[in-house]
Amino acid sequence: MKHKVKIVTKCAMFAALLCIFSAVTVPVGAVPFSFSFLGVMLTGIILGIVTAPLSVAIFLLLGLFLPVFSGFQTGMTALPGPTGGYIWSYILMALIIAAFCRIPAQSYFSSVSVAFIGCLAGGAVCYLCGTLQFAACTGKPLSDALAVCVIPFILPDLIKATIASFLGVEIRNLLKKNRLI
Repeated sequence: MKHKVKIVTKCAMFAALLCIFSAVTVPVGAVPFSFSFLGVMLTGIILGIVTAPLSVAIFLLLGLFLPVFSGFQTGMTALPGPTGGYIWSYILMALIIAAFCRIPAQSYFSSVSVAFIGCLAGGAVCYLCGTLQFAACTGKPLSDALAVCVIPFILPDLIKATIASFLGVEIRNLLKKNRLI
């Protein structure tokens, strides 16, 4: 019973964290600059392979009825829209990052490196799903969708992946040390 309470608490806390991170957005064009990407990366690094995607799924369920997505949108408007592919693929992104973070690492630097590579792989899947849905919804060719939805975000997302890798590994190690995860 105690174990289940711990899992539910972790999932709820990280779903709430994602709600907060998603509220921080900068409208820069067709796809807003959002910190939800950073939140998903941290969730994948810190939580396990089951609890990370579960936390993101709870966030998405909350978003169906509450305005928790960027620009305070709900899932009813955001998920079927041009940027919805980025949002729903957060589950896959968290799963991929968490899977990479299960790879045994011999040092702090190797843990951070594995987390960073996981963030790159998860981010690439998110870019793929989101860009394909954007192109389908807008009728734009894939090259235009890449120019609008991916190219401007590569550098900021690399910075987010770097921050998430260092911060996530630190937090995960601290939580493990104190037996909180």
